[in-house]
Amino acid sequence: MKSYINILLFIFVGVVQSTSQSTFVKIFHSGGNGTVSDFVLMDDHVFMKTGFLNPEHDFHGEMTFYKITRSGEFVDSLRYYNTELSFGRHSYATMVIDNHSLVTAQTYAGPATIMWKLNTNLEIVDSVIVEPVDLAQHPDATQYINRAAVTDGSNVYITCKMFLPDGSERVDLLKYNSDLELEFSVENEFLSFFIAPMMHYAFESKLIIVSVAKIVTSGYDNELLIYTESGELVNSIPIPTHAFSILSKENKIYYGTSDANGVNTFQAKLIIIDLEGNPIADTEIEDHFWPEYNTSAVYNLTSTCDGGLVGTTDLQKVYWVDGEPDYSHENDLGLLKFDESGNMLWSRHYRFLNTERYYHYIYKIVEDEDGSLYLGGELRNDDYNHPEYVYPSQRHWFMKLDVCGCLIPGCDPSCNYSGCSTINPATLSASDYFNFGPNPTNDVLSIFLKDNPDLKGAKLSIFNAAGQLIEQYVCDESNITYILDCTAYAAGSYVVTLHMDQAVLQTEKVQVMR
Repeated sequence: MKSYINILLFIFVGVVQSTSQSTFVKIFHSGGNGTVSDFVLMDDHVFMKTGFLNPEHDFHGEMTFYKITRSGEFVDSLRYYNTELSFGRHSYATMVIDNHSLVTAQTYAGPATIMWKLNTNLEIVDSVIVEPVDLAQHPDATQYINRAAVTDGSNVYITCKMFLPDGSERVDLLKYNSDLELEFSVENEFLSFFIAPMMHYAFESKLIIVSVAKIVTSGYDNELLIYTESGELVNSIPIPTHAFSILSKENKIYYGTSDANGVNTFQAKLIIIDLEGNPIADTEIEDHFWPEYNTSAVYNLTSTCDGGLVGTTDLQKVYWVDGEPDYSHENDLGLLKFDESGNMLWSRHYRFLNTERYYHYIYKIVEDEDGSLYLGGELRNDDYNHPEYVYPSQRHWFMKLDVCGCLIPGCDPSCNYSGCSTINPATLSASDYFNFGPNPTNDVLSIFLKDNPDLKGAKLSIFNAAGQLIEQYVCDESNITYILDCTAYAAGSYVVTLHMDQAVLQTEKVQVMR
């Protein structure tokens, strides 16, 4: 039964920010914990969903939808919150239907999952509470929560998890049409591990692929469940480890996973199988690009216009203390490009500089028609003893990269641009050590430190016009893009200097606008 939820709405037009380049990064300061959990491309714009717990409202959940141009200019936004419901999870389940509407599924700590339908003017035109069809048989069941959702372009397929009174759990597959009317509900009678099931709609074969982890006596059994569009289960494929992302193309299933690689260390992997589960390829990530980092898994697998695919991973450097791994340090963002056979073509490494003690996560990646890439995620503070700690995060971010995954265009001159419209590769300037942009900036400055093995101990310093040191960081890892949040800087001129000991390697002037 449909039900519109009482909410307080605030509609406002954001400040339009000019940009002189196609790539950009934005950092959002929500005032509470926040994350860019989902976004879609539609009607020549980006529609981005963010959520956060607002301390001003007793930490009840707030949601904001932003409408921005594909060059990063804010056009409009819709903000709402409910003083009775708390967001239980910022679900990554926003999709385009009917070519002119978007649907998002949002989990609340109670009573359930709610699906919202919005038009391109950010107007809520419909909503429905997602409930199990046999709710009368389980009146004491709690938290029928969304785990994942996909679309075939018109219909929405959504998995929801229900906690039953006897302590057991059930994950159901439901289908809604574009009017948010329930088409069917498939009840899967098994226990599910807390890891959120992943889903993928295979347009070629018109199949829905769902990854689950079943609780068994000896631990967990991981499986890929394959359904038809009518909800018929046609195959169940056992897999050795959980699938954190799924992609299907040309009768192959690609899934990103993680393997234990020693005590409390993990190695991200990309595995390719056919639709019957037969192995095709198995690619390990860590040894190729980041041997000093713990790569948790391969997430957000996305098909690219040149026939390949991209994925993301968390890069966490492992420090050993008294023979034990220490994970108290922040992790970075990693982006990977594969060909259709699973071979790795290139990697990109990003680090937020002035977000010390934070963990950085990529929650979604979407390719535009021209091959450029959009990414969204959060800056999470997991240090419970830190005085600025607000559960579980405080800032969220959104960025656009070029077709080679570069935030500063030209970071990889060898990148192959073929197969993706008519974008021409940008070249880096002849600077010795780093390139940066945009200049001037009014929010974020990106600094690409070129590949150079001789920068151990190098420091990046930012001075104001009076010569006073504003910030300083050790930046001795090269072939990496450092991201500096300048929103707290006063308007004026600044100097960015890379130096080792007393030797100045490169100095650049940057203008901050307000």
